[in-house]
Amino acid sequence: MWGRGRRIANRDGHGGHFGFGQRTWRHVVKTPPALGEGLGRDRIRCYRAGMRHRCPILLCAVTVATIAAHPAPLHRLTERTVRAFVEHQERLWNRRDFADFFALTAPEAVFTTERRAPDGTIRVERETVVQSRRSAEQAFAAISEFREKATIDRIEIAPDGRNARIVGHEEADVLRAGGRRRLCADTEQGLVLREGRILSLGQTDRVRSC
Repeated sequence: MWGRGRRIANRDGHGGHFGFGQRTWRHVVKTPPALGEGLGRDRIRCYRAGMRHRCPILLCAVTVATIAAHPAPLHRLTERTVRAFVEHQERLWNRRDFADFFALTAPEAVFTTERRAPDGTIRVERETVVQSRRSAEQAFAAISEFREKATIDRIEIAPDGRNARIVGHEEADVLRAGGRRRLCADTEQGLVLREGRILSLGQTDRVRSC
């Protein structure tokens, strides 16, 4: 992701509320303990006889919302879950939500930038999660507009479904005081499934011409 590892800076400078009125207990729908706790009550009550047929619908809607807010833990990585994770990363990065973006990284994650110097040598910069977030916040402070698009070229998932390697490329459109620029890089990111959650082990960006 552009902005991590000072990439941009270096390139430029080198109750539910079920109050239906009259409190006449006509119909009671018991809810599972987990759902009841989430609602702050042990059951959903329909207050009028006319609502008795709507209670199951209401319960279903609340159940779906609860499941969406607390997704079940994953047991193995799949191409679909990996792609969804990368898309989520991209959305967070483009809206500059660095807190949530870096919350998706493992503590030991390392972010690496490889850039070819004028003399042909490859300059390598590596940063920890804390360093990378600090670099991103500093770089984006001077950027007016930013949009990045990540493309996955290949996904390699380990036989046990616990690790994955993503090979792809990124293009970013950046507007800052010095004008608009287009930045490109080939990328490689590692993922790990840990306690039912997907976490990034870091990414390597190999900067290239667009």
